[in-house]
Amino acid sequence: MNNKRRYKGFNKRRKTNHIRVITLIFCLSLIGGYGYTKLKDSEILSGKIFNKSNVAETISNKFKAISFQNIFKSAENKGKEEYEYIDVSDEIDKIKNDKETSSTEENSNVQVATIDGVTLYTIQVASIGEGQDLKSVEEKLTSSKIPYSVVEVNGVKKVQTYSSFNEKVTRENLDDVREIFNDAFISELAIPVLSLEYTSKYSYIEGISSSLNSLMASYKEEAEFWEGLKGDVDLKEYNNILTKRLDIVEKIQENADKIDYTEMNIFKENLIKYAKDVKNNINQSSKNANEDNSYLSKSLLLSSIQEYYTFINSIKTS
Repeated sequence: MNNKRRYKGFNKRRKTNHIRVITLIFCLSLIGGYGYTKLKDSEILSGKIFNKSNVAETISNKFKAISFQNIFKSAENKGKEEYEYIDVSDEIDKIKNDKETSSTEENSNVQVATIDGVTLYTIQVASIGEGQDLKSVEEKLTSSKIPYSVVEVNGVKKVQTYSSFNEKVTRENLDDVREIFNDAFISELAIPVLSLEYTSKYSYIEGISSSLNSLMASYKEEAEFWEGLKGDVDLKEYNNILTKRLDIVEKIQENADKIDYTEMNIFKENLIKYAKDVKNNINQSSKNANEDNSYLSKSLLLSSIQEYYTFINSIKTS
Protein backbone atom coordinates (compact mmCIF):
# COMPACT_ATOMS: atom_id res chain seq x y z
CA MET A 1 0.00 0.00 0.00
CA ASN A 2 1.36 3.27 -0.99
CA ASN A 3 1.13 5.69 1.96
CA LYS A 4 2.67 8.55 0.12
CA ARG A 5 0.42 11.50 0.01
CA ARG A 6 0.26 13.42 -3.13
CA TYR A 7 -0.29 17.10 -3.00
CA LYS A 8 -1.43 18.36 -6.28
CA GLY A 9 0.80 21.00 -7.59
CA PHE A 10 3.23 20.88 -4.67
CA ASN A 11 6.22 19.91 -6.73
CA LYS A 12 5.04 21.82 -9.80
CA ARG A 13 7.29 24.77 -10.71
CA ARG A 14 5.58 28.09 -10.64
CA LYS A 15 5.97 30.37 -13.63
CA THR A 16 7.84 33.57 -12.90
CA ASN A 17 6.03 36.86 -13.59
CA HIS A 18 8.71 38.69 -15.60
CA ILE A 19 6.85 42.01 -15.77
CA ARG A 20 6.69 42.30 -12.01
CA VAL A 21 10.37 41.52 -11.65
CA ILE A 22 11.38 44.13 -14.22
CA THR A 23 9.13 46.73 -12.62
CA LEU A 24 10.55 46.01 -9.16
CA ILE A 25 14.15 46.26 -10.39
CA PHE A 26 13.33 49.50 -12.22
CA CYS A 27 11.75 51.04 -9.14
CA LEU A 28 14.62 50.00 -6.88
CA SER A 29 17.11 51.45 -9.36
CA LEU A 30 15.26 54.75 -9.46
CA ILE A 31 14.99 54.89 -5.68
CA GLY A 32 18.69 54.20 -5.34
CA GLY A 33 19.69 56.72 -8.00
CA TYR A 34 17.42 59.45 -6.72
CA GLY A 35 18.53 58.88 -3.14
CA TYR A 36 22.17 59.01 -4.13
CA THR A 37 21.64 62.29 -5.97
CA LYS A 38 19.93 63.88 -2.98
CA LEU A 39 22.63 62.67 -0.61
CA LYS A 40 25.41 63.81 -2.93
CA ASP A 41 24.04 67.38 -3.05
CA SER A 42 23.38 67.50 0.68
CA GLU A 43 25.63 68.73 3.42
CA ILE A 44 26.42 65.16 4.58
CA LEU A 45 29.17 64.65 2.03
CA SER A 46 30.33 68.26 2.22
CA GLY A 47 31.97 67.62 5.55
CA LYS A 48 29.90 70.27 7.34
CA ILE A 49 27.70 67.82 9.26
CA PHE A 50 29.62 64.58 8.89
CA ASN A 51 29.76 63.36 12.49
CA LYS A 52 28.42 60.33 14.38
CA SER A 53 25.71 62.20 16.24
CA ASN A 54 23.63 63.36 13.29
CA VAL A 55 24.52 61.19 10.28
CA ALA A 56 21.70 58.74 10.93
CA GLU A 57 19.18 61.53 11.47
CA THR A 58 20.19 63.37 8.30
CA ILE A 59 19.99 60.21 6.15
CA SER A 60 16.59 59.45 7.61
CA ASN A 61 15.29 62.95 6.81
CA LYS A 62 16.59 62.78 3.27
CA PHE A 63 14.81 59.50 2.57
CA LYS A 64 11.58 60.83 4.06
CA ALA A 65 11.61 63.49 1.34
CA ILE A 66 11.73 60.78 -1.34
CA SER A 67 8.38 59.78 -2.77
CA PHE A 68 7.35 57.77 -5.76
CA GLN A 69 5.76 60.88 -7.19
CA ASN A 70 9.12 62.70 -7.11
CA ILE A 71 10.94 59.64 -8.45
CA PHE A 72 8.76 59.29 -11.55
CA LYS A 73 8.68 63.06 -12.09
CA SER A 74 12.49 63.08 -11.99
CA ALA A 75 12.68 60.16 -14.41
CA GLU A 76 10.25 61.84 -16.79
CA ASN A 77 12.19 65.10 -16.91
CA LYS A 78 15.67 63.58 -16.93
CA GLY A 79 17.75 64.81 -19.85
CA LYS A 80 15.24 67.54 -20.77
CA GLU A 81 15.67 71.29 -20.39
CA GLU A 82 13.02 72.97 -18.29
CA TYR A 83 11.26 76.03 -19.75
CA GLU A 84 8.91 78.35 -17.94
CA TYR A 85 6.13 79.72 -20.14
CA ILE A 86 4.95 83.20 -19.23
CA ASP A 87 1.93 84.67 -21.00
CA VAL A 88 2.82 88.28 -21.93
CA SER A 89 0.06 88.82 -24.47
CA ASP A 90 -1.69 91.30 -22.15
CA GLU A 91 1.48 93.36 -21.78
CA ILE A 92 2.03 93.38 -25.56
CA ASP A 93 -1.54 94.55 -26.16
CA LYS A 94 -1.10 97.27 -23.55
CA ILE A 95 2.10 98.57 -25.18
CA LYS A 96 0.40 98.53 -28.57
CA ASN A 97 -2.65 100.38 -27.27
CA ASP A 98 -0.49 102.92 -25.42
CA LYS A 99 1.48 103.57 -28.61
CA GLU A 100 -1.67 104.04 -30.68
CA THR A 101 -3.16 106.30 -28.02
CA SER A 102 0.03 108.37 -27.85
CA SER A 103 0.10 108.70 -31.65
CA THR A 104 -3.57 109.74 -31.72
CA GLU A 105 -3.07 112.29 -28.95
CA GLU A 106 -0.01 113.72 -30.68
CA ASN A 107 -1.85 114.08 -34.00
CA SER A 108 -4.83 115.68 -32.30
CA ASN A 109 -2.48 118.15 -30.55
CA VAL A 110 -1.17 119.71 -33.77
CA GLN A 111 -0.52 123.43 -33.41
CA VAL A 112 0.32 126.13 -35.94
CA ALA A 113 3.16 128.63 -35.67
CA THR A 114 2.69 131.68 -37.86
CA ILE A 115 5.51 133.77 -39.28
CA ASP A 116 4.05 137.15 -40.17
CA GLY A 117 4.14 138.48 -43.68
CA VAL A 118 5.28 141.99 -44.50
CA THR A 119 5.81 144.25 -47.51
CA LEU A 120 8.97 146.27 -48.00
CA TYR A 121 8.98 149.20 -50.42
CA THR A 122 12.16 149.94 -52.32
CA ILE A 123 13.33 151.92 -55.32
CA GLN A 124 14.52 149.59 -58.07
CA VAL A 125 17.16 151.02 -60.37
CA ALA A 126 18.07 148.00 -62.51
CA SER A 127 17.30 144.38 -63.35
CA ILE A 128 20.46 142.57 -64.31
CA GLY A 129 20.12 139.43 -66.37
CA GLU A 130 22.81 137.06 -67.59
CA GLY A 131 25.59 138.87 -69.46
CA GLN A 132 24.58 142.35 -68.26
CA ASP A 133 26.92 144.63 -66.36
CA LEU A 134 26.13 144.83 -62.64
CA LYS A 135 29.42 146.39 -61.66
CA SER A 136 28.83 149.74 -63.43
CA VAL A 137 25.47 150.14 -61.68
CA GLU A 138 27.03 149.44 -58.26
CA GLU A 139 29.84 151.97 -58.91
CA LYS A 140 27.34 154.77 -59.65
CA LEU A 141 25.39 154.05 -56.46
CA THR A 142 28.54 153.84 -54.31
CA SER A 143 30.01 157.09 -55.64
CA SER A 144 26.70 158.85 -54.83
CA LYS A 145 26.59 157.21 -51.35
CA ILE A 146 23.16 155.79 -52.05
CA PRO A 147 22.39 152.69 -49.95
CA TYR A 148 21.61 149.66 -52.08
CA SER A 149 21.54 145.89 -52.17
CA VAL A 150 20.91 143.17 -54.74
CA VAL A 151 18.33 140.42 -54.52
CA GLU A 152 17.82 137.59 -57.00
CA VAL A 153 14.22 136.88 -58.00
CA ASN A 154 13.45 134.20 -60.59
CA GLY A 155 17.04 134.23 -61.85
CA VAL A 156 17.15 138.01 -62.30
CA LYS A 157 19.28 140.25 -60.06
CA LYS A 158 17.32 143.28 -58.93
CA VAL A 159 19.28 146.29 -57.71
CA GLN A 160 17.26 148.11 -55.06
CA THR A 161 17.85 151.28 -53.02
CA TYR A 162 16.18 153.23 -50.19
CA SER A 163 13.93 150.82 -48.39
CA SER A 164 11.06 151.40 -45.97
CA PHE A 165 7.97 149.61 -44.66
CA ASN A 166 6.14 152.84 -45.45
CA GLU A 167 5.59 153.44 -49.16
CA LYS A 168 5.28 157.20 -48.68
CA VAL A 169 8.73 157.42 -47.09
CA THR A 170 10.29 155.44 -49.93
CA ARG A 171 8.61 157.61 -52.56
CA GLU A 172 10.18 160.71 -51.02
CA ASN A 173 13.58 159.51 -52.28
CA LEU A 174 12.44 158.61 -55.81
CA ASP A 175 13.26 161.96 -57.46
CA ASP A 176 16.83 161.96 -56.12
CA VAL A 177 17.47 158.49 -57.47
CA ARG A 178 16.00 159.34 -60.89
CA GLU A 179 18.66 162.01 -61.32
CA ILE A 180 21.10 159.09 -61.71
CA PHE A 181 18.78 156.36 -62.99
CA ASN A 182 15.93 158.02 -64.85
CA ASP A 183 13.91 154.84 -65.15
CA ALA A 184 13.95 154.01 -61.42
CA PHE A 185 10.56 153.03 -59.92
CA ILE A 186 8.89 151.95 -56.67
CA SER A 187 9.07 148.20 -56.14
CA GLU A 188 7.41 145.99 -53.59
CA LEU A 189 9.20 143.11 -51.93
CA ALA A 190 6.33 141.06 -50.52
CA ILE A 191 7.35 138.59 -47.84
CA PRO A 192 4.52 136.04 -47.49
CA VAL A 193 2.90 134.74 -44.33
CA LEU A 194 4.25 131.32 -43.42
CA SER A 195 2.45 128.73 -41.27
CA LEU A 196 4.31 125.80 -39.75
CA GLU A 197 2.43 122.87 -38.21
CA TYR A 198 4.03 121.14 -35.25
CA THR A 199 3.25 118.90 -32.27
CA SER A 200 4.44 119.15 -28.67
CA LYS A 201 7.47 117.03 -29.59
CA TYR A 202 8.66 119.86 -31.88
CA SER A 203 7.67 122.79 -29.67
CA TYR A 204 10.89 124.61 -30.61
CA ILE A 205 9.16 125.53 -33.89
CA GLU A 206 7.03 128.00 -31.93
CA GLY A 207 10.23 129.51 -30.52
CA ILE A 208 11.72 129.89 -34.01
CA SER A 209 8.53 131.48 -35.34
CA SER A 210 8.38 133.93 -32.46
CA SER A 211 12.04 134.89 -32.89
CA LEU A 212 11.64 135.48 -36.63
CA ASN A 213 8.71 137.79 -35.96
CA SER A 214 10.85 139.61 -33.39
CA LEU A 215 13.63 139.88 -35.95
CA MET A 216 11.32 141.56 -38.45
CA ALA A 217 10.17 143.95 -35.70
CA SER A 218 13.86 144.79 -35.15
CA TYR A 219 14.26 145.62 -38.85
CA LYS A 220 11.26 147.93 -38.66
CA GLU A 221 12.75 149.61 -35.59
CA GLU A 222 16.00 150.30 -37.41
CA ALA A 223 14.19 151.56 -40.52
CA GLU A 224 12.25 154.05 -38.37
CA PHE A 225 15.50 155.05 -36.65
CA TRP A 226 17.04 156.09 -39.97
CA GLU A 227 13.85 157.74 -41.20
CA GLY A 228 13.59 159.90 -38.09
CA LEU A 229 17.25 160.92 -38.10
CA LYS A 230 17.69 164.73 -38.41
CA GLY A 231 21.32 165.19 -37.46
CA ASP A 232 24.23 163.07 -36.33
CA VAL A 233 23.72 159.39 -35.66
CA ASP A 234 22.96 158.52 -32.05
CA LEU A 235 25.43 155.66 -31.83
CA LYS A 236 24.28 154.58 -28.39
CA GLU A 237 20.68 154.19 -29.54
CA TYR A 238 21.71 152.52 -32.78
CA ASN A 239 24.02 150.03 -31.09
CA ASN A 240 21.24 149.24 -28.63
CA ILE A 241 19.01 148.25 -31.57
CA LEU A 242 21.75 146.02 -32.94
CA THR A 243 22.46 144.43 -29.54
CA LYS A 244 18.80 143.45 -29.10
CA ARG A 245 18.85 141.98 -32.61
CA LEU A 246 21.92 139.94 -31.76
CA ASP A 247 20.05 138.40 -28.81
CA ILE A 248 17.19 137.46 -31.15
CA VAL A 249 19.56 135.81 -33.62
CA GLU A 250 21.22 133.78 -30.87
CA LYS A 251 17.81 132.44 -29.80
CA ILE A 252 17.13 131.49 -33.40
CA GLN A 253 20.39 129.58 -33.59
CA GLU A 254 19.70 127.86 -30.27
CA ASN A 255 16.31 126.58 -31.45
CA ALA A 256 17.64 125.70 -34.90
CA ASP A 257 20.17 123.35 -33.30
CA LYS A 258 17.28 121.42 -31.70
CA ILE A 259 15.76 120.47 -35.05
CA ASP A 260 16.10 116.68 -35.42
CA TYR A 261 13.38 116.00 -37.97
CA THR A 262 14.65 114.75 -41.34
CA GLU A 263 11.90 116.51 -43.29
CA MET A 264 13.15 119.84 -41.91
CA ASN A 265 16.82 119.47 -42.83
CA ILE A 266 16.64 122.09 -45.59
CA PHE A 267 14.77 124.47 -43.29
CA LYS A 268 17.41 123.94 -40.60
CA GLU A 269 20.35 124.50 -42.95
CA ASN A 270 18.87 127.66 -44.48
CA LEU A 271 17.89 129.04 -41.08
CA ILE A 272 21.38 128.52 -39.60
CA LYS A 273 22.98 130.12 -42.67
CA TYR A 274 20.64 133.10 -42.50
CA ALA A 275 21.27 133.62 -38.78
CA LYS A 276 25.01 133.57 -39.42
CA ASP A 277 24.70 136.15 -42.22
CA VAL A 278 22.60 138.44 -40.01
CA LYS A 279 25.23 138.26 -37.27
CA ASN A 280 27.90 139.34 -39.73
CA ASN A 281 25.69 142.21 -40.91
CA ILE A 282 25.13 143.37 -37.32
CA ASN A 283 28.84 143.57 -36.61
CA GLN A 284 29.58 145.34 -39.88
CA SER A 285 26.68 147.78 -39.46
CA SER A 286 27.97 148.88 -36.06
CA LYS A 287 31.46 149.33 -37.48
CA ASN A 288 30.15 151.40 -40.43
CA ALA A 289 28.06 153.69 -38.21
CA ASN A 290 31.03 154.31 -35.90
CA GLU A 291 33.11 155.21 -38.95
CA ASP A 292 30.48 157.70 -40.15
CA ASN A 293 29.42 155.54 -43.10
CA SER A 294 25.75 155.30 -42.24
CA TYR A 295 24.73 154.74 -45.89
CA LEU A 296 26.58 151.41 -45.71
CA SER A 297 24.67 150.50 -42.54
CA LYS A 298 21.42 151.27 -44.37
CA SER A 299 22.60 149.05 -47.22
CA LEU A 300 23.11 146.15 -44.79
CA LEU A 301 19.61 146.65 -43.36
CA LEU A 302 18.18 146.31 -46.86
CA SER A 303 20.43 143.29 -47.50
CA SER A 304 19.24 141.55 -44.29
CA ILE A 305 15.59 142.02 -45.28
CA GLN A 306 16.23 140.77 -48.82
CA GLU A 307 17.97 137.69 -47.45
CA TYR A 308 15.00 137.13 -45.15
CA TYR A 309 12.72 137.26 -48.18
CA THR A 310 14.88 134.64 -49.90
CA PHE A 311 14.91 132.43 -46.79
CA ILE A 312 11.10 132.49 -46.34
CA ASN A 313 10.57 131.63 -50.00
CA SER A 314 13.03 128.75 -49.74
CA ILE A 315 10.81 127.24 -47.05
CA LYS A 316 7.69 127.57 -49.19
CA THR A 317 9.32 125.80 -52.14
CA SER A 318 11.07 123.04 -50.12
